[in-house]
Amino acid sequence: PLYVNGDVMTYIDYDLDVIVTADGQYQIVDREEYEEHKRNYRYSDTVQSKVKSGLDGLLDRIRAFETPFRDDAALYYYESWKNETGRGAV
Repeated sequence: PLYVNGDVMTYIDYDLDVIVTADGQYQIVDREEYEEHKRNYRYSDTVQSKVKSGLDGLLDRIRAFETPFRDDAALYYYESWKNETGRGAV
């Protein structure tokens, strides 16, 4: 999750990734990397709880096809990216 403290935003990548396919199926990847870092960096119970909560919330959004996991939202973001990068020009 994103943390805001005054004018500072902090985001920590805990190495868990979720791949979502066009048909809505998903796969959690990099669990081994997360587990290794959890041991090496001694993630506290609070950090582990926040990571689990964040992952659970993300999976809930995927299952419910909420933004950005709806087709119309994905298309909007894709079209915006093409326009911003100039890749939409023929």
